[in-house]
Amino acid sequence: MGLSSVRAYHRPSEPGEVARLLSEHEDSALLVSGGTFLHGLGTRGLLAGVETLIDLTGLGLDGIEERPDGLSFGGTVRFRQLLEVPFLRNGAGTAAIGDALGYPPVQVINAATIGGCVASSCPFFDLPVSLLASMISRTIFAIAAEESRFTLNGALL
Repeated sequence: MGLSSVRAYHRPSEPGEVARLLSEHEDSALLVSGGTFLHGLGTRGLLAGVETLIDLTGLGLDGIEERPDGLSFGGTVRFRQLLEVPFLRNGAGTAAIGDALGYPPVQVINAATIGGCVASSCPFFDLPVSLLASMISRTIFAIAAEESRFTLNGALL
C-alpha cells in the first residue's frame, strides 16, 4: 500500500500548529521531513490509515550550531548539511559520521533528515550510532511541541 489514502498535506510554520494538527488527526497523521523513508513504509504496509501528512520542514529546525559542549542541530537538518560541517569533516574521531553519511545515494543525501533517520529506527542507518560513537552525545533534536528537547542518547538508549 502506498500513499493513496492521503487526503491532506500540511506544512506548518509554528510548533503549536503541529500540536493542533496531531490532536485533530490523531492516528491518521504522519510527521515527515525529508520523506525518503515513505516508500519503505508503504511497501511494508505500514502506511495503512495514514490520511494526513504533516511536513516539519517549515518549522526552522534546520539549524546547526557548534557549542563548547558539542554540536546542536534540529531534526530537519539534511544529511548534505551535516556533511558540510567542518567539525565533522575534520574532527578527530568523527570519521564514522562521514562514512555513515557517505553511503546513501545522492538523492537521499540531499533529502534525508537527521530526525527522520532517528525516527525511522531503521537498523541499516548507521548515522545515529555513528553520532553516539563519535562522542556527539550532546546532540539535541528539537521536536514540534513548544520548547521540548531530548538528547540523542535519550532517543536511542
